[in-house]
Amino acid sequence: MSEKEIIAIDLDRVLGPYRSAIFKSTKPYDGAIEAIAQIKQKYDLHIITARHPLFKRATKRWIKKFFPNTFRGIDFVHYKTPIGPKGLKSQICKRIGAKVILDDKMSNAIDCVEHGIKVYLFGLHNLHRRNNLPDGITWVKDWSVVLEELL
Repeated sequence: MSEKEIIAIDLDRVLGPYRSAIFKSTKPYDGAIEAIAQIKQKYDLHIITARHPLFKRATKRWIKKFFPNTFRGIDFVHYKTPIGPKGLKSQICKRIGAKVILDDKMSNAIDCVEHGIKVYLFGLHNLHRRNNLPDGITWVKDWSVVLEELL
C-alpha cells in the first residue's frame, strides 16, 4: 500500500471543460496533463465526479485516453438522478482517506471543509468567490497555481 497522501480531484471544470468526458474530442485544460503528472509523483490521485450513470463508460474512456494509469480510483456521485450511488464528496473523501480535494463547486467545497478536508476551489468561473472564502478553502485560477500550492 502506498504511503502517499491522497488527493481527490473533480473532473468537470477541474481537469477539463464542463462535460468534457462526454465528448471524446474535448481536451483537458491547458497544463492539466503536465500538472497531474507532477502531482502524481508526490500524491496518490483519485477522481470523484458527479455524473449520470449513462456517462460512466465515456468518462472512463476519456480519463484513460488523457490520463492513463494516473488515478488510483474513480467514484461517481449522482446528485440529480434517481439511479446511481448517492452521497457527498466529503463522504467519499473520508472513505478513501483524502485530506485534500480539487473541486469547482462551492457547495462541495463547503461540505468538504466542514468535514476537515482542505479544498482548492478551481477555476475562473469562481473568480467572484475568491475573497472571503471560509478557512480551509483556497481559490486557484489554474493548474500553475495548483502546482505552487501542492508541490
